[in-house]
Amino acid sequence: MPSTDKRVPALKRARRFARYCLLRALYAAASLLPLNVAMALGRSIAGLGMCVPKLRRKVLANLATAYPELGDGERERIARACFEHFGNFIGEVCRIEAITRDIEGYVELSPEDRARYEGAIAEGQGVLLATGHVGNFELMARRLGLIGHPASVVAKVSSDPHMTAFIDRLRRRGGYNIIWRGRERGAAFDGLNRALDRGEAIGLLIDQDTRGRGLFVDFFGKPAHTQRGIADLAIERGCPVITAFIHRKPEGGHVVVVERVAVERTGDRERDVAQLLQTLTLSVERAIRRDPGAWPWFHERWKHLPPPAVTSGEAVAATSASAAVVGSPTGAPSAVTPHDAPSEPPCDSPSPS
Repeated sequence: MPSTDKRVPALKRARRFARYCLLRALYAAASLLPLNVAMALGRSIAGLGMCVPKLRRKVLANLATAYPELGDGERERIARACFEHFGNFIGEVCRIEAITRDIEGYVELSPEDRARYEGAIAEGQGVLLATGHVGNFELMARRLGLIGHPASVVAKVSSDPHMTAFIDRLRRRGGYNIIWRGRERGAAFDGLNRALDRGEAIGLLIDQDTRGRGLFVDFFGKPAHTQRGIADLAIERGCPVITAFIHRKPEGGHVVVVERVAVERTGDRERDVAQLLQTLTLSVERAIRRDPGAWPWFHERWKHLPPPAVTSGEAVAATSASAAVVGSPTGAPSAVTPHDAPSEPPCDSPSPS
């Protein structure tokens, strides 16, 4: 596990440690509450996000980008649902050890979905599982991890090594390992390849605009920079690819949905990578559209813009001819030009600095 960065000033390290101690204390206190109380408390605190002008404007602006056809009132409703979901998420994570005792009852996984997951693992080549920050993805990881098959997720190292260690312990108790990203260039990809060599299922969250070499593909009809690592690995290694998403049930609890993804390998690497990445991104979009409030709209998904040459008619037409995607609203990724940043696999949400 990564150690403390000695280059960080002592005062900053002290502030981070104080923040860690506060979060650990709050986590410990909330873990003693009944689940419904912990979730209600989480909703009350998270709901205050709508009272922070800058945060509220960011959420509503992103919703306007994704849902231009909706009125202000409906986007406001989704924004409030987003913060409510975040509160429920925090409450459940604080009570995750208690939930784990009845994880099969609280997080439904149908025999058909389990068969798709285990069938991909049974092929013995390792499995790439694409997902997003949709619903309580921590519970989904634990539900799949506790089935018993070796599994790992990619996660970004926290700026505070104490927080990294805490997250590592929490997730390993859920039956899966962590491939840490963010310290040594290329180390995460090496870890991914070793895990696939062992036949593990690797979970990667692909719905954030983070640093890394990627492609611009359509997300809610607008080009969004998306890390390409999962598609590169799938095309290079020929291992099975699946998607998995978790959705909250109206009556309480959750349900996990697993789908196998058809991967076309034509020999044209860039075309195949672009097509697969667009297909996976559209799967994330469909999962979000099923319950728009269960996604973090405060994330700047369209932070990076494609280069002008990519958005020109000539570039888009060329992409359409070489990387058409069945089922895409526009027929193709918006661009296949790599973003100018170091290559890294996708991971979960960025940690606080």
